[in-house]
Amino acid sequence: MDKVLLYFSLKYHGEWDKIYEALDKKEKISQQELESVEQRINCDYLTIINPLYPTNLKNSHHPPFVLFYKGKIDLLVNYYKIFSFIYEDKIENCNQQSFERLVNNFKKEHKTFLLANLNLMSGYINCLIQETSSNYILITDTIASVHDNSDGLIISEGYDLNNNQVAFITRLLVTLATATVVIEVAKKSPLIPIIEQGLTENGSLFVLPLGIDVKNRANNTLIKLGAKLIESSSDVLKDL
Repeated sequence: MDKVLLYFSLKYHGEWDKIYEALDKKEKISQQELESVEQRINCDYLTIINPLYPTNLKNSHHPPFVLFYKGKIDLLVNYYKIFSFIYEDKIENCNQQSFERLVNNFKKEHKTFLLANLNLMSGYINCLIQETSSNYILITDTIASVHDNSDGLIISEGYDLNNNQVAFITRLLVTLATATVVIEVAKKSPLIPIIEQGLTENGSLFVLPLGIDVKNRANNTLIKLGAKLIESSSDVLKDL
């Protein structure tokens, strides 16, 4: 069955509805195609029926049928160590400093960082973590052209093309992490749907507060809506 799921995931480029329809209608696959399907990829893969597939992801809406990966898959298994961050492409200096302190304290506790390319700020944030820690999981749109990763873990729902990359990244950021920390987010940010999903699917959503004179950011509003205020890393670690 693993090879069947891999075949349809490659054929439909990770598009959940089409893969489900193919399985439901028992779309035919030749024996030759099935036997050779693993030769079409240059990475490892994990299907939804594999015991190592994360339970919290399996229980989410439209979980990926296949996760392609390169690197240390054991980083994905320990759910209680995974943290993610959400941020704008420009953040206040004070919040940047707060983020750096959080990262250093989470490293001391041997936490795993869940990373994605959200915007221009991702380059700085991802590099800061990847250069000093091997405990990270990087979510990518596709994985075929990504170099093998001996330090952390790289995962994707698409191999060489991903028809639902935005939905994939959104889903994984809030379902794979024990806690999601919002560094800074604008009121009309495209990241708001990720945060709203986090409020409903992941009870551990933390937000750095901002001064009352900062009008164009949604941090304080999110705290009013139920997100947890965070002033130091201990606020997160104690809660969990």
